[in-house]
Amino acid sequence: MLVVLAMAMTLAPPAQSRPLLLFDAATGEVILEHEAGERWYPASLTKLMTAYLTFEALGAGRLKPSTLIRAPPGVEKIPPSKLGVKPGSTVSVELALKAMLVHSANDMALTLAEAQGGQAAFVARMNQTAQRLGMSSTRFANPHGLFDATQISTARDLGLLASAILKQFPQHQRYFAAPFVEVGKKKLRNRNLLLRQMKDADGMKTGFVCPSGFNLVATASRNGRRLVAVLLGQRTAVGRADAAQALLELGFATAPGSRPQRLVAIAPVASGPENLREAVCETPVKPADPMQLTGWGVSFGRYKGVVKSEAAIASSAAVTGGALEKIRTGLVRAPQSKTDFLAIAWGLEQQHTAQLCGYLKALNRYCEPITPESLSALRALAARDAKPEPAGGKQRRRTAADPEAGE
Repeated sequence: MLVVLAMAMTLAPPAQSRPLLLFDAATGEVILEHEAGERWYPASLTKLMTAYLTFEALGAGRLKPSTLIRAPPGVEKIPPSKLGVKPGSTVSVELALKAMLVHSANDMALTLAEAQGGQAAFVARMNQTAQRLGMSSTRFANPHGLFDATQISTARDLGLLASAILKQFPQHQRYFAAPFVEVGKKKLRNRNLLLRQMKDADGMKTGFVCPSGFNLVATASRNGRRLVAVLLGQRTAVGRADAAQALLELGFATAPGSRPQRLVAIAPVASGPENLREAVCETPVKPADPMQLTGWGVSFGRYKGVVKSEAAIASSAAVTGGALEKIRTGLVRAPQSKTDFLAIAWGLEQQHTAQLCGYLKALNRYCEPITPESLSALRALAARDAKPEPAGGKQRRRTAADPEAGE
């Protein structure tokens, strides 16, 4: 069905690719993938390798959870997310790991690296380990994931890393599933929104810098089966969580052993990485121009605010394996509402709306065809309600000073 959709949805130039991957953690069976071999900036998904090497050190007895490690010089200059420790102060390996994996603390990633031979030697081991694990398209430049143009990976490679952690260090699963980390009197919540909205979710790690967009490696377990979803380049934190949940639900509805492809067999793609700074951090999510609404369309639902509406499109795009990237999608303000938006696609042929909605409904996702007459009515209502934009208005832009600048 996905092949039919992908072939049919060619009515507009392809939008920017968003790599995604869904696989069985135990067998490596690939349930769904889209551009999983494309190079991408990993952002704080880098911390999965920092954790892997620290878990190895714990297993070998070179470190203990109670071992006190010292924050290195210059640690106070590292951008957020961070705990804000001062150079020379000490933290336990336990706290450093938990803060790094739950709160995505960059200063704790650097402190863990310095405690294991220094950052340069640690990064060298990161790259050696990546090659040993078969992460052939990956190169690490730092232990935390703050932007470096030479630090790249792929959804496939990050899936291999997540699989290795799950298989080799199951005793450390608690770090990825923890709802918060306690630092003094503060409780810092896990940045992985999926843990709070999907009962079966049990990890793993978020990542964000402006050039990468919002990344996520997510795990969930149901009836003894664990699945892993990898999403790169999502536009919002809500969108990546909703898309991950949609992917994981699709996976649990798919019979084990029904797909022939394996994770290791995904081929690398020579293109990329693309820099999403402008698209993600400098261009706010805006409603589509209603005057563009032509042909047949589909509705993915009505939601309050642009973030949840855009997330509905992102999650539907994920489960269609990228097919929605080839059609026109966007948000339209709901008639007679200041806060509600319709998440829709348009410019389709009637038979394509039936194919798309039939597929999504089979996954218990909302999808309803919109006739050309209904789109015409939306255009008329929008023209009637149109108001000029206030002069001098400014859109907030995410910058390096923001709390999530280096998530």
